[in-house]
This record gives sequence, C-alpha cells and structure tokens, in this order.
Amino acid sequence: MNLSLSCLRLCKRGGYFPLTVITILFLAACASTVKTRVNTFSAPAASLGGGTLVVQPAREELKRSLEFAWYREKVEAALRDLGYTPVTEGADFVALLDYGVEAVPNDSDAYVSGGWGFGRSRYFGSNVVVVDKVKREEFVRHVSLVIERNQAEGERIYEVKGSSQGHCGVLSVVFDEMLSALLQGFPSVNASVKTISVQGDIRC
Repeated sequence: MNLSLSCLRLCKRGGYFPLTVITILFLAACASTVKTRVNTFSAPAASLGGGTLVVQPAREELKRSLEFAWYREKVEAALRDLGYTPVTEGADFVALLDYGVEAVPNDSDAYVSGGWGFGRSRYFGSNVVVVDKVKREEFVRHVSLVIERNQAEGERIYEVKGSSQGHCGVLSVVFDEMLSALLQGFPSVNASVKTISVQGDIRC
C-alpha cells in the first residue's frame, strides 16, 4: 500500500498521472494471492506417486457436470506431473474430487471520497476521506481430493482438503491456485496442517 501511494505521488509530479494510475490499478486488480488452508491425511506405509489413475466425482450429482469435466482435466494434468498415468478404465487408483463455495457475510470499512471540508479523517481539502461501515460479502471455497485403491474394498490411502476465503465466489477463478496448494509437497506427512499462498492472475 505504501509503495503504491509513493508511485502515485511520483507519477503525479512527473505529469503522466492518468495513464500510470490506470496501469497500476489494472495490475493490482489482476494480480492476487490465494491463501489455502490445507489439511492432509495418509495411510501408514501408503504407496504414492505412481501407477494408473482415474479421476471421478466424489458426489453422484457432479457426474454429468461440465464444470467437473473442466476441473478433472486440471487434476489429471497435476497428477500426471506427480508420476500418475490418467486412464479411463482399469486404473490402479481412483481419485475422488469434490468442491463447493459458500457465502460468508463480512463487515469491513469502505472509504468514500468527499468534497471540501472536514471529515472523520485527519485530512482537509478537496479529497476528504470519510469512513463508512458497509457489508461486503466474502466466500469460502472448498476443494478436496481423495485417492483410493481401485479394489472392491476401496482402501483409502490419501486424503487432502483445502479451503480459502476471499471476495471471489467463482471457484473456477481460484481453482488452479487451490489445486497447486493441495498438491504442494506431495505426498505430505499424515495429519499435516499448513497455509499455502499461491500467486495468481485473479479476475472476479
């Protein structure tokens, strides 16, 4: 924030204020960091990191979803980088993908520009800033991935869940960043909990 204000002051002095401000604001809007809280569990002596694998929905209602099909391709690509070979049948393992978004009301301060005079801030002049309390909606995004042996008993060998909170309620916008966080350091130790930040190009 301090760096941005310094840049704005320098730009204004240099006489190219409008264009530079627009550029800075545009880049600030596009670049964002997604923080994901990741919780992982694994079976003792589980064999991870190789074999054939099929990605399926964790819930029946997702089976015909075009959204799921889009996420599945991303999961397959990520697991391929970890040594698995995605297939459509006869797989050694099954990866079950689940996801969701829920709204969480959140109160925060919004700054409103005023005219000449004193505001509730310490400033006086043509750019008086007053602080009004407004309600901004936030969202919690969930993504989970479970790996099981493709056998009748369906032995579960790996389970990772991630959640992140932000103003964007569209999961597809943050899915890449969350998936990267879920699989970072794969396979993670049993019962590990960590917060992972992934830089992304977020537009929502």
